[in-house]
Parts: sequence; structure tokens; C-alpha cells
Amino acid sequence: MSICVALADSDPLSKRKSLSIAELKGHDIIGINGEQMPGGNRWITSLCRAAGFKARFAASADGIANVLSLVASESAVTLMPDYFSPLF
Repeated sequence: MSICVALADSDPLSKRKSLSIAELKGHDIIGINGEQMPGGNRWITSLCRAAGFKARFAASADGIANVLSLVASESAVTLMPDYFSPLF
């Protein structure tokens, strides 16, 4: 499965076409409410763990639009399955 990373425009990594999850170490992560995306935060946690760091959740959003808004306003990141990439 391909992974899509949403970053704030102000993040230097946002200018890159691709990056590794390990490069997100130290970033705050916006999670997704379990009712909206069951298992989403667990998936993000496992991806970060496999990349060698512990996910640091700054907030949990109520839906995809809210996730993207929080990413921008909090200068944070989120990880989503690639099929969400047309939303950006």
C-alpha cells in the first residue's frame, strides 16, 4: 500500500515529491477519530514504530477535512492511505 503524507505548506519537507516516514520523526501528528477511520491511529503508530520512532499525536480530528485543517494550523503531519491524495 502506498502512503500519503499531509504536511503544512510551511514545512520544508512539503516541497519534496517523496520522503521516508523516518524523516517525520519529531513532527507532531494529527490522528483521526476512530469512528471516522477505525484503526487509523493504530496504523499510523505502527508505521512510525517501523520507521524507528514513537508517534506523537497532537490532536485527533473528526474527519478528513478537519485533519487537513489541523495539519495546516498546527504545522503538523498526518499519514493516510494514498487513495486520499486527490484531496490535496
